[in-house]
Amino acid sequence: MASDITLSKGVRSNLLSLQSTAELLGRTQERLSTGKKVNSALDNPINFFTSSGLSARANDLSRLLDSVGNGVQTINAADKGITAIKKLIESAQATARQALTAGEGTNTHSVSTTGSVAVTADTNATGTGTVTFAADVAAVNSANTFTSLGALQGEEMATGTLDTTNFAAAMTDGETLTVDVDGTTYTFTAQDNVVGVNNTPANTFYFDTQDGATGLRDAINSALTGVASAALVGNDLTVTAANANEAVTIADGTSSFGAPAIGSTAYVAADTLTINDGNSTHTFTFVDGAANTAAGEFNSLADLETAINAVGAGLTVTADTVGDNLRLVADDATSTITVGGSVGTGGGSLGFTGTYNATNSGFNSTLAALAGQSLSISVGSASSTANISASTTRASLLADINGDLGYTGAAFTGNALVLSANNNTAEIAVSGTAAAGVGFGGANDEFGPTNAQITGFTGQMTFQLGSGAVQSIEFNTGAGEIQTRADLVARLGEISSAMTGVTLSLDSNNRINVSSTSSENLTIGGAAAASFGVSANTYTPTVTSTPNATRASLQTDFNNLLSQITTLAQDASYNGVNLLNGDNLSVIFNEDGSSSLSISGVDFSASGLGLTNVATGGFQTNAGVNASLAQLDAATSTLRTQSSRFGSNLSIVQTRQDFTKNLINVLQSGADNLVLADTNEEGANMLALQTRQQLSSVALSMASQADQSVLRLF
Repeated sequence: MASDITLSKGVRSNLLSLQSTAELLGRTQERLSTGKKVNSALDNPINFFTSSGLSARANDLSRLLDSVGNGVQTINAADKGITAIKKLIESAQATARQALTAGEGTNTHSVSTTGSVAVTADTNATGTGTVTFAADVAAVNSANTFTSLGALQGEEMATGTLDTTNFAAAMTDGETLTVDVDGTTYTFTAQDNVVGVNNTPANTFYFDTQDGATGLRDAINSALTGVASAALVGNDLTVTAANANEAVTIADGTSSFGAPAIGSTAYVAADTLTINDGNSTHTFTFVDGAANTAAGEFNSLADLETAINAVGAGLTVTADTVGDNLRLVADDATSTITVGGSVGTGGGSLGFTGTYNATNSGFNSTLAALAGQSLSISVGSASSTANISASTTRASLLADINGDLGYTGAAFTGNALVLSANNNTAEIAVSGTAAAGVGFGGANDEFGPTNAQITGFTGQMTFQLGSGAVQSIEFNTGAGEIQTRADLVARLGEISSAMTGVTLSLDSNNRINVSSTSSENLTIGGAAAASFGVSANTYTPTVTSTPNATRASLQTDFNNLLSQITTLAQDASYNGVNLLNGDNLSVIFNEDGSSSLSISGVDFSASGLGLTNVATGGFQTNAGVNASLAQLDAATSTLRTQSSRFGSNLSIVQTRQDFTKNLINVLQSGADNLVLADTNEEGANMLALQTRQQLSSVALSMASQADQSVLRLF
């Protein structure tokens, strides 16, 4: 409101000047005290609000800058954690590599199962021929030929007689007389005074013509001592053979009075052959001239053969001829042959001796038909080759075969040749030109051991180690299938060789035993497994470990290092954010949040890095140690990759941090430029205003003094 006091113009003018100066001085003092030339919107609305906006943004960015700084430190913490984890991994690698220098521990694996069914032994191989053999019978050939016999005779005189009436008067020098004793002729010659030498020529003897019949008698007795004897009975000269079975014939040689009167006083028995077959004896008689073979007479070898065979069932011996020899063959195995008679035995006979049977003089018609052929037999490592001849018999064939084999491997059963092995592993093979003739050949020439139990099994039994190839045993009678215990044992051995660490065998109780030292599971299957009492199943091996103490200690150190990796990763946090423990970080770069960077956290615990604690015994093998080293290598690679990723993120955040700092400076500078006062200018203004204020005070005082001059008027 208007003042009720009236001032003079001079005073008011000076007062107003002083008030203006005071106002300006107060404003200048405010600027100097605040450093701003715009302290409120009243000072400069545009600059004030512009500066306030810039300052507000700068302040917002400043607050965000703290968050960005925290992000940088969080990333740095993660990076430091990664660096530390790398060092722990390097220590773990060194520990694992040190374990490799120590000897491996020993791990043994065991699987064992045994069947409940005993496998029977194989039966020795046998082979039976398909040919029915004839029985061995007695058979014999005459030792001498028929033509080599001495002169055979029918009934002949055993004594020859010569009528010597007028003999002495009739005798002249050189006259001869012959005496035949059983086919041998002796010549007696009359000589005056005997000048000839007896037995020159052979069988020629001499007597004196003057001695007549007496001289002849004496000459015969002297020359034929032991062969024949001579006697004079009246006018008869009688010559008698020393052997009653020998015939004597006297004949005139060159007597001038013609043939002497010859008579007979006794006869020798006819030459005969007798055959006894063990039951009866039959006699066959030599005759001069035509023979009645049906009556047992013969004059030739052919007659004798016919006569013998004509007996028929009454004589179980059959005759035939072999060249000029007589052959006698018994009709059955029990018949014997005993030959007698002057034609059969003794001097000048066919030369039969003794009794012949199937043992001492055998014959086999089946084998005789194979004469000249051979039979070869092998049993395991033993072998025999029998060369068959016309005289080979069943007994001699067996003797040859068994003698070569060294045991009784051949025998006849029901007239068939049966071959047998002497053990249950040997195989029999038959060959040779006579093989078919004795019933072997073609598909019937090889024989092996047999096993009725195993041939009764069917199907298969299988074995598989881990995921490896399946090994099988096939049971049946086909080619390549198991038919004997030996086949089974051989196949078990083959499978054992094919499957590392697996042993298939028959135990001491003849039961199948399956054992394995492999670390892999063993699977047994197939329907035939039950036949052996073996459970079809998958068997997991039992592990028995013998650890290396050094490796065990290093394994403990290794696992401790993995634990430290986990705890270190958990401790790598900053301001409550742990990028190594799965926390995510979001860094905002502007005040409205439209610009930001999201950083995903990772799990860098031991398990997050793929590192697993080594189980008991894990470091006892190089493979186990190398597996851990492979995990460490992979973890190292992961750490390097993540470190690079965090480094890239850190670079981005630091760049934005620097940018934000600079932007804040720009904003603050811009805001300050709008409101900050020039202190130099304001200081000068202050001095000027102070001077002005002083001058205004002086002027006001002077104006007041002018007003006070009125008082002097009073």
